Amino acid sequence: MVVGAASRSASRRPVTDQRRNADRDRDERLGPDDGLTAGEAAARLERYGPNRLAEHERGALAQAIGHLWNPIQWMIEAALVLTGVTDRWADFGMIAALLGPAALAERQGTDLMAVVEGADGFAQVVPEDKYRIVAALQAGGHIVGMTGDGVNDAPALHRADAGIAVAGATDAARAAADIVLLAPGLSVIIDAIHRAREVFRRMVNYAIYRITETIRVVGFVTVSIVAFGFFPVSPVQIVLLAILNDAAILTIAYDRVVPSRRPERWDLTEVLAVATVLGLAGVVSSFGVLSIGHTVLHLSDDEVRTLLYLKLSVAGHLTLFVARTRGRFWSQRPATVLLVAVVGTQLIATCIAWSGAFMTPLRWNLVGLAWGYALAWMLVLDELKLRVYTSLDRRAESRRVET
Repeated sequence: MVVGAASRSASRRPVTDQRRNADRDRDERLGPDDGLTAGEAAARLERYGPNRLAEHERGALAQAIGHLWNPIQWMIEAALVLTGVTDRWADFGMIAALLGPAALAERQGTDLMAVVEGADGFAQVVPEDKYRIVAALQAGGHIVGMTGDGVNDAPALHRADAGIAVAGATDAARAAADIVLLAPGLSVIIDAIHRAREVFRRMVNYAIYRITETIRVVGFVTVSIVAFGFFPVSPVQIVLLAILNDAAILTIAYDRVVPSRRPERWDLTEVLAVATVLGLAGVVSSFGVLSIGHTVLHLSDDEVRTLLYLKLSVAGHLTLFVARTRGRFWSQRPATVLLVAVVGTQLIATCIAWSGAFMTPLRWNLVGLAWGYALAWMLVLDELKLRVYTSLDRRAESRRVET
C-alpha cells in the first residue's frame, strides 16, 4: 500500500522545499503524542520520502592509527608486563581484569579464583563471565552480592547470595533478583547492609544472653533441688523473674550495636562457648549466695529465697550488659531505652524484695548485699567473657594458618 501511494505521488506536481518545510513544522506541532497511525505514516512517506542515513567508513590506515592510539590497549599491555616482571598480580590485576576480559575465559578453578579475588573490578564482560565471577567468589568462601538491570545480568543475579535489581530493571532481572530497588541510586544498599548487620548482632547478643540465663537459672535450681533438697525460689518468684526479665529483654531490639566491617555468619561454637561459660559461672555465684545466707548470715529459708530472688533478678540483667559486647561491657554504650528498662525493672524487683510483696521481706543491708554481690560478679563474668573470645580468636587464626 505504501508503494502504491508512492506511485500515485509521481503524477502530482512537485513539492517545493519551502512548502515541504512548512508542512513538516505544522505536523510536528499538531502531531499526536502517542505516535502516528498507519494512514498518517503512509501520507508522510508519500510526501517526504524515506530517510537516508549517511554512513561514514574509516579507511584501513585510520583504523590502524586508532588502534595504536587507543590508551586502553596500552594499559592492558602495561598491566600484563608489570604482572610478569613483578609477579604481583594483586597490584595490577584490576587493570588487566578490568580491561582484558579475555583473561577470564582462559582461566579455570583455583586460577580463576585467584584472578577474581585479586581484582577490584571487571568490564567488557559477557553474561557468562559475570556468572563465572560470582561462582568463583562463592567457591572461595565469599558472600557475594550483585546489582544489575538487564536480561544479561539475570543468571549472575540468580546465582549471587544477594541479587539486587536496581530501579528500572527489566522483568527478567527483577525475577532473578532477591531484592528490587524502587528508588534510583545504590546508596540504599549500604544502609540496608548496615541495618542487616546491626540486626544480626542483636540476634547474636540475644542468643548468648538467653542461653546464659537458661543455664544459670535452670541449672542452679535443678542442682539445688537434686543435690541439696532445697527449693531456692518459690513458684511466685519464678513468675516474677520471668515477667520482669521479658519486659526488659524486649528492648534489646533497639539496642545500640556496632555493625561488623565484614559479612558475618552464625557461629554456634562461639555462641555456645560464651553462653556456657557465663551460665556456669552464674550457677557458681548463686551457690555462693546460698552458702553465705545459710552458713554466714544464718538466715531462714524464706529469707534466703528472697535474697536469691533479688540476686538472680539483678545479676540476670547485669549479665545482659556483659553478653552484648565482645570487649569490656562499658566499651559500647547501651541504648537509652534498654538502660531505662533494666533500671526500671530492677527497681521494681528491689521494692518487691524489700517490701515483702509475695515473699518474706529483706532488710536494707541484705538488699545492698545482693546488689553488691551481683555487681562484683559482673566484673568476673566480663573477664571470663574476654578470655573465651581471646581463646576462640586464637583458635580461628591457627586454623586459617593451617589452611
